[in-house]
Amino acid sequence: MFLRRLFVLFFIEVETRRVHLAGVTSRPDGLWVTQQARNLVARWDSFPFRFLIRDRDAKYSGGFDEVFRSDGTEVIRTPIRAPLANAVAERFVGTLRRDCLDHILIFGLPISSPYCADMSRTTTVTGPIARST
Repeated sequence: MFLRRLFVLFFIEVETRRVHLAGVTSRPDGLWVTQQARNLVARWDSFPFRFLIRDRDAKYSGGFDEVFRSDGTEVIRTPIRAPLANAVAERFVGTLRRDCLDHILIFGLPISSPYCADMSRTTTVTGPIARST
């Protein structure tokens, strides 16, 4: 697994900029992202979101969308070649690349999952969260 690309599936609440880390894998496919969506929806008694904005990647199969539609969430696909349509997620990815991945090497999935989870708890899309002491 040395110098392998890892894929992180995350969800961002646009209103609060809270990031939910769904999973990390080296080989994402339709079944994996659908299972991660089920896990995310299962965290709440009633899923509190009205919309899901996602890109047009083929990994997001009909099963992925159906997980959210079954809870009354409207799935919106971003337009083709329009990164600004999903600017909040694009900015979060840019922050992770600049602040984390340019400065560290992650050796395997067991290390990457907690690190990404910690990063999502302590960073918003606009910068570090002010911690009260």
